[in-house]
Amino acid sequence: MSNLNDESIMERFAGNLRRLLEQSGMSQRELAARASTTQPMVHGYLHAVHKPTVPAVVRLAHALRVHPAELLDMGDDLLLAEWLERQAAKLRAGAAGR
Repeated sequence: MSNLNDESIMERFAGNLRRLLEQSGMSQRELAARASTTQPMVHGYLHAVHKPTVPAVVRLAHALRVHPAELLDMGDDLLLAEWLERQAAKLRAGAAGR
């Protein structure tokens, strides 16, 4: 699974996740449960310690009810946004089949 490796992307991701989590009113534990991960992992994402996989970004975005691009603050990078949207659709299809 591919990780987000660029340090500036990680810092942006962490900042965006903190902002969106605060806006949502959810706790780290609640976000973790909704995103099928653990609270320590969410904490690591919030502090740019853990590098999220693309599916993790998609699950976090879904739990926060935002587009994955909002977590990555990509601006005009539509190709990456389209790719993330396809990944989100695959995850939703997989979840619906359970």
